[in-house]
Amino acid sequence: MQRGNSDPAAEALSEEHQQSRDLQVGNTCTEPKPTMEQLDAQLAEMEDSKHDLRLNIYQIKRERNALVPLHRLPGEIFVSILLKVARGIEPGSELEYGRLHILAQVSTYWFDTIIAFPSFWQQLAPYHPPHFRETVLKRNPSGLFDIECVLRDGDTGPRGEKLLSFMKMAASLSQRWKQLAFAGEMTDEIMEFLRTPAPKATGETFGTWISTISLSRGAPLASVDFELSKFSN
Repeated sequence: MQRGNSDPAAEALSEEHQQSRDLQVGNTCTEPKPTMEQLDAQLAEMEDSKHDLRLNIYQIKRERNALVPLHRLPGEIFVSILLKVARGIEPGSELEYGRLHILAQVSTYWFDTIIAFPSFWQQLAPYHPPHFRETVLKRNPSGLFDIECVLRDGDTGPRGEKLLSFMKMAASLSQRWKQLAFAGEMTDEIMEFLRTPAPKATGETFGTWISTISLSRGAPLASVDFELSKFSN
């Protein structure tokens, strides 16, 4: 069969591909293959380069974030802004537990600020998960606490036992009470815990049915609130 007219450009391209394949075959025969150790060494060198690059990018981002106007505010003002955001939700909700975590992920500066300032770790309440309470005690080793001995409406189980157990824990920190809120049945045992000396307490709030109460001895109280309470002689 006679071959028809062919395209010179196609023939040239086909010849170039054939030469490239011949060259690859020749190289395979003449050049030694790298060993596994050599390949591992090359990979390790590339990984080190990537790590150094990430560190450089991380440092540049930190320096850039430091120039953001919000981060140039005085420290106490910046902390007060973050506190307003962290506490601007319903206490005891799932969002409360995750809000500080979300804020801490914004930047390294925010993370360092939240970890370093005890002001972010002041509230103790029975509706907090145990791990969250442990975090509060760890992050606030010597500061004051807002004690909120209040259960959520959806809590199940013996409510009185939960309140009593929490007050036992809270009473051990009475020297560091700043605010105290209590709502529930006022038993004699709980009353004894509420009488624990709290020299730095500045306010107490009670929402309960009580017949008599004797407040703990502490600093002059800025406020004492009784909500939904009934008094009798």
